[in-house]
Amino acid sequence: MSSPMGFDVNGKVTEGGDRDFTEEDKRLFSQLAELWHGHHRTDLETRHWTGVLLNKRLGPPDEAQAYGQRVLERAAEACRIAQSEISRMRWFAHLFDTLDRFRQAHPEVNTWTGFKELLPGLKPRKGDKAKEQTTTLSRTATGGVTRSLTGLIKKLQGMDPIPKGGPGEALRRKLQELIKVVKSCLAN
Repeated sequence: MSSPMGFDVNGKVTEGGDRDFTEEDKRLFSQLAELWHGHHRTDLETRHWTGVLLNKRLGPPDEAQAYGQRVLERAAEACRIAQSEISRMRWFAHLFDTLDRFRQAHPEVNTWTGFKELLPGLKPRKGDKAKEQTTTLSRTATGGVTRSLTGLIKKLQGMDPIPKGGPGEALRRKLQELIKVVKSCLAN
């Protein structure tokens, strides 16, 4: 029985349970560990590149592979992040082949949290391909929007009236923008 795989301080794979992985897999794990441990970066570029590397090795995330699951588990361990985050990064790279294309399509989103909020609407339905947000949100996205609006309503009720000046004016503009979007959503 092989011992569990580990990583040294430089992010290199140590001896142990890695014997049943290919040399290509081991290089991938080391590269991911170095990317994540060397800089402790959490920006969109690092996350997109992580998805690119994994998809290059495993293929697109919409094609299940038994071996790929084991590689993803080890990749998450190498990066010291949750496997669900690894999965999202694969979708990020799959849906947007370059970070520039993502930024062109969604210039308002500049954080990983922002991307994760978009993801349910970007993922294709089975058999479809998606490059833009779908017109119907998934139940998860709808629930998230509902929770966000519930919180927003409570905060706005506590602000009555909205203060005048810089921050208040910025809030007024955003609320006007929200009103336009809500009217558009309700018209459909």
